[in-house]
Amino acid sequence: MSPTDDFGERGADVSETLRPFASFHPAVALAAGTALLLFAMFALQPVYVCLSLVSAFVLSGILRGWMRTLAKLRWQLGLVLLMACVNALFAGYGATTLCVLGPFTIKLESLAYGAMMGAVLLSVMLWCENLSSMVSEDEIMQMMGTKAPATATTLAIAAQLVPQSMRRYHAVKDVHLATTAARQPSSAKERTDILAGGILLSWMLEDSIGRADAMRARGWARGQKRSAFQTHEFHARDAVALIGLAALGLASAVPAGMAVGQWHFYPTMPTLVFWWGYVPYMMLAALPIGSLVHERMLWRKEER
Repeated sequence: MSPTDDFGERGADVSETLRPFASFHPAVALAAGTALLLFAMFALQPVYVCLSLVSAFVLSGILRGWMRTLAKLRWQLGLVLLMACVNALFAGYGATTLCVLGPFTIKLESLAYGAMMGAVLLSVMLWCENLSSMVSEDEIMQMMGTKAPATATTLAIAAQLVPQSMRRYHAVKDVHLATTAARQPSSAKERTDILAGGILLSWMLEDSIGRADAMRARGWARGQKRSAFQTHEFHARDAVALIGLAALGLASAVPAGMAVGQWHFYPTMPTLVFWWGYVPYMMLAALPIGSLVHERMLWRKEER
């Protein structure tokens, strides 16, 4: 696939100037996005999970548009509800009984735990999408290409292929449903999903052969040390921003560790109260949103 075709598939979802930390070195955006992704994965406490989910959802809405983000809630909220119900049915732990459904006893604690884990999964998915919009694969290659080329290449390819595969999957389904045969009653939704998955797999395998040949033709891993063209210069303000992010991340990590260690679902959940330890993480989660809003305000001012 040529670079022109790839650009045509990706489109211009996120402008270079309309994304968080666009005026800084890409390392700042990468550090902020990675920190928030780690908090989304490991800060398993209801308040932190809610803060992570809300901030990821708001940032996704501003980045990709509210209609597009809200459209995904149809299956995302269903996933959270499914995880909550499955955990409540098959892991009936806790002391608070909500109801009894035949052989199943639904406990409040099990239901809450399943809902929280579903929210964690949804938050991680949103932050992965946001991180891929905050830092492009080319910028990852520039920052890590000379020091960790294999890791940088893997991250860059993954950042490109995950959204590309989702677009191709929906494109294959749309083409199949547009045919006359797809409207027949025998063409069930499951059959359409299986067919689209098979075509997508074949498409990815074909692309992988071409990508491997292209890397081999360009002399991948042939030299002693790779060189990389740097389009961004690292300034003193970038170092200050990274130090500030590290300090805010540490100030958020210590209270988060205390909150996670003290929280438990079984046998009963403690009462949630407002605590000063949530404030540093609220500031950290709001940084990308505030930066994006600031960049867009500057852009609109320049347009005038």
